[in-house]
Amino acid sequence: MANEKPTQTEVSQLASRMLCEIISDNTPHSWVRTEEPFYNFYSDRINYDYSGEVRKLDKQSYDMLLGQLGSSEASFLYSSDLEELLNEIYINSWTPSYVSNCGKNWTSYMDLLRQRLSFFVRTAIL
Repeated sequence: MANEKPTQTEVSQLASRMLCEIISDNTPHSWVRTEEPFYNFYSDRINYDYSGEVRKLDKQSYDMLLGQLGSSEASFLYSSDLEELLNEIYINSWTPSYVSNCGKNWTSYMDLLRQRLSFFVRTAIL
């Protein structure tokens, strides 16, 4: 029985529990566009980083975010409003992007959910 594949319902329930943990463990933030100047030693001039920053998500910003679901320019990229919402709520953590002029890749709730599900899949197979 330990080697049986989980059912769709079991996977959905697991993902729901993981999402509840993510929401409970991480303060929601919203991304804000910024231009951070830095000196580029290679070109001997000032360049800008457009990674932005995250700020704690207040109720007004959250309500605005909910109101824009499905109608933003990037909404076509998502299969549901929930997916879009999870991609638009961030935590105060980032990883290097290694992309010129956009050095920070801010971590979203969706990133955390994908990481946890990926870990589950890898360990369940072993």
